[in-house]
Amino acid sequence: MPRITATLSADTQRLLMDMVKPKFDAYFLWTSSSFGTRARSVPDPHGRPFFIYSVESMFADLVFLWSLFADVYQVLGGHKSLAAFVRQDAYLKSQFRRIIEGNSDQDPDGEFWQLPAGLMPLQQAADQNLEDVLKTMRNGFAHSHWFLDDLSALDYWNKLGWETASAPAAFNLRSSEKELHDVHR
Repeated sequence: MPRITATLSADTQRLLMDMVKPKFDAYFLWTSSSFGTRARSVPDPHGRPFFIYSVESMFADLVFLWSLFADVYQVLGGHKSLAAFVRQDAYLKSQFRRIIEGNSDQDPDGEFWQLPAGLMPLQQAADQNLEDVLKTMRNGFAHSHWFLDDLSALDYWNKLGWETASAPAAFNLRSSEKELHDVHR
């Protein structure tokens, strides 16, 4: 990361160090296993290769990490500058891709970008128009009210009024167990 931040002006580097780094350091201290008495996550009880997070952990992460994202967004000058910054470093691009898609391009996370012509996988939209994805990420949290429901994937799609008959088979809607889903309005 020092290589890519070296491309920023001295004022921008100072703002990142003064505004974002202390919050990021505090977040890592707060989420470390040696801090606090309650586990943030537990291995999936069904043996799937992921962890389950408590509602409290999800909300804390959502609020805290969005705050850090908003700070970086502001320091770098908005969605166009942030997109240019992300695009100039292969590691940043790979990490942004991981945030959107998860651990594997072959395992879609069920996220889509709505375009006038129809739906597009979010990763494809991010590759083609990163500026708009970043702008939406910045604005989406600020204008949403979040709550969590313990629903199966099929129930979640039905609650949102999404078409389930043509859902990709990889989403496994019919046999997915209940999981916490974030639903915004």
